[in-house]
Amino acid sequence: MLSAKKEAAVAKRELDAMYDEMDRISRQSVHFSKHEVPEGITQDRVEEQNKQFNNSICAKQLPHTEEHLPLNSSAISVRPDHAKLECPAQGLEIVQPPIEHVWNQGHSNNHHYPFQGFSEFLMRKELLSSRLVKFDDKPESFLSWRATFCSIMDEMKVSAAEEIDLLIKWLGPQSGKHATSIRNASTDNYARGLSLIWKRLDERYGSPKLIEASMKKKLANFTKITEKEKGKLNELADILMEIQSCKANPKYEKLLGHFDTTAGINPVVIKLPKNLQNKWRDRATNFKRNHDVPFPPFDYFVSYINICQK
Repeated sequence: MLSAKKEAAVAKRELDAMYDEMDRISRQSVHFSKHEVPEGITQDRVEEQNKQFNNSICAKQLPHTEEHLPLNSSAISVRPDHAKLECPAQGLEIVQPPIEHVWNQGHSNNHHYPFQGFSEFLMRKELLSSRLVKFDDKPESFLSWRATFCSIMDEMKVSAAEEIDLLIKWLGPQSGKHATSIRNASTDNYARGLSLIWKRLDERYGSPKLIEASMKKKLANFTKITEKEKGKLNELADILMEIQSCKANPKYEKLLGHFDTTAGINPVVIKLPKNLQNKWRDRATNFKRNHDVPFPPFDYFVSYINICQK
């Protein structure tokens, strides 16, 4: 019994030495390849070492009596999931890793790194947080700001309490005060507090009348464009696309419907240079004749401005 254990220990040490030799050979193979050493040298050497190792193990005569433990993979194997080698002469079974596994042992540890998933989660959360922008407390900015903020919150899968904290951080001075006061009164139910904050923000910055008044004010404050200031068409196009986006929302469609009429479009047309005004009148006339409508829709006017700014 004692003799079998000793020989098993010797075999284990020889096996470890073999692993070290194969690892060294694998590293040398990379070094050889850089100096254009002919292919096959490294593999031949590994096979030669394998043959010598197997012969040394098979040469050992282990007594097979009832009191001796059988020498199998569980007795010798120190590295699981490796390929098995058999020695027919004595029925000895040993474990040997494939060459590519020995090479990968030093290069694939990151695949099983225990904190990799957590690190990726933190990096993703940091990246999403970097997309957040400060709300400027202006009704005309509220809809786009809210859409972006809510989209990021959905991707980050934050709790109600975390969303409230992020709201307070990214709201403006006035809107932030509303959120802070509601948060302080909702410490026992953050989900209800979050709902109340969004309700207050919708009433204060997202009501249809506020959005309409804000859009009209923007257009009223926009100065007339001269023929030398065609670059300002980009600014006008941006305002018109904001209005177009709001009109697409059923909540604001009716109040902003007057932009589909002459009364809504003409105040914008007169801010264009003379030549663009004339072109628009020709286009509008053709559109009314071809579609049998009293006036072109607002979307058609926006597309015309987008063409002019290019």
